[in-house]
Formats: sequence, C-alpha cells, structure tokens
Amino acid sequence: MIENAEAAQRVFARMFSWSSTVEYRRVWAETTSHWVVFWNSASYYETGSPYDAIVGNGPLIVPKDGAEPFTFGSGEDWRAALEARGDTVLRVVDPGAPNWEPLEDAEWI
Repeated sequence: MIENAEAAQRVFARMFSWSSTVEYRRVWAETTSHWVVFWNSASYYETGSPYDAIVGNGPLIVPKDGAEPFTFGSGEDWRAALEARGDTVLRVVDPGAPNWEPLEDAEWI
C-alpha cells in the first residue's frame, strides 16, 4: 500500500526522469483510494501565467493499493472522475496557496 504522498512523488520522479530540459514542480492531492500528482513547469507555479504552462499535462493518479498508476486527460475533471469511482478528496496541497510549504524531503525535479 502506498501510504504517503512522498511515495507517489517517487513514482512521478521515475516516470518523468527522462526530461532534463524543463524544471518540473508538483502539487498533490490525497483521496480515500489514490494519490493525485499534478505537475507543471516551475515557471508556471512562479508566474501563474498560462504562457509558462506545459500543454496537455493531466494529473498522474497513483492508487494506494499499489495498482498501476494512470492518468486523466488535461481537460478532464479529476475530482468528478474519481468521485464517480466512489473516491472522496481528503486534501489538496497547492503551491499557489499563501500557506503552502513543500513536502518534507520532497525532491523537486
């Protein structure tokens, strides 16, 4: 069982280790059954400008039961899609929030 967001972020880091040209940052959400890892360019999180956003990047969904991670499309409502599966959103950690702090020991790529 994947019990914490750091584990879900390690999955993300492995999956996206191929790119050395873009600095990524991640945001995460916890649901009753999944970790949801959002990702975009560091400059997007710094500026908030859509011109700095990576186009077409849907969230990475990491099941807590250890099943294969999967994604939703960037235009799909991830909350509605997971709630349709009987999941409930417990919390979202957003770097755009005024009180946001990185996860302890999180490695940002």
